[in-house]
Amino acid sequence: MKSPAAPALAALFTVVAHAQEPAQGNAGEQMPLPLRVLKSWRTDFGDHSIYLNRVAPPVLQTAPATNAEPARDAVLATADPADGKKFEVLFLAATVHDHQFTEIWCMCAGRERRVFSNLDFNLLDGLNTIESADTRYSLILLISNVTTRAEDLAQTGAQAAAPDRKRTEALAKLSPLHAQYVVADDEEAAPPPEKALTALDALHLFHDANRQQLAGAHAQREAARIAAESKPQPAPPKPPDAVVNFWPGAGTRIIESPGREALR
Repeated sequence: MKSPAAPALAALFTVVAHAQEPAQGNAGEQMPLPLRVLKSWRTDFGDHSIYLNRVAPPVLQTAPATNAEPARDAVLATADPADGKKFEVLFLAATVHDHQFTEIWCMCAGRERRVFSNLDFNLLDGLNTIESADTRYSLILLISNVTTRAEDLAQTGAQAAAPDRKRTEALAKLSPLHAQYVVADDEEAAPPPEKALTALDALHLFHDANRQQLAGAHAQREAARIAAESKPQPAPPKPPDAVVNFWPGAGTRIIESPGREALR
């Protein structure tokens, strides 16, 4: 029997535990609290049900106080690597245009600056780290793709972008032979910080030194993606039943609804 009133009842209480099933994890994990069920309600959604159990307030155990300090060795090990290199996180939001060039955005002195690269950043999608002479970079790349092909725009209903003079000027300065980037000219904006440019230098040098490997890895990822998309997708699994245990807090009003299905 379907009962839309049961979820509304749960909103009147503080939910403190759910799915009181035997723990399957490590021996050190906390076991479920022993609860005494006072009354239960069930909401049937056809393929699964939600059970609400009003329980007697349990006795909660507090963790014993400890004066132990966190271990410092792990922190020092990551802050001072054996080779003496600095560690930096390089986060880049990049838009790839027609797999021909990439537009990168960065914040400089509170203003956005555009950097144009002749790389297809899709080739770098599987890259996690790169290194320069004195720095190890952990890469976080947020990559999106856009197209200017008329047939692709017609399929998606998108409009062609307006002409961009600064982009055209920047792309004209890029080399057709090796990886390179150009900061779009903007007389009113501050130049990108030296640290950001050093990281971009390392990224483009890494591409030129590993061009074939990056292209091969990208081709493998694309083949795996296409193969996965071509396989018939299995039906979604049946959602499991959910059990929510609650007890009223101070000042809680319990409203009994005639449409609810009480189990006990």
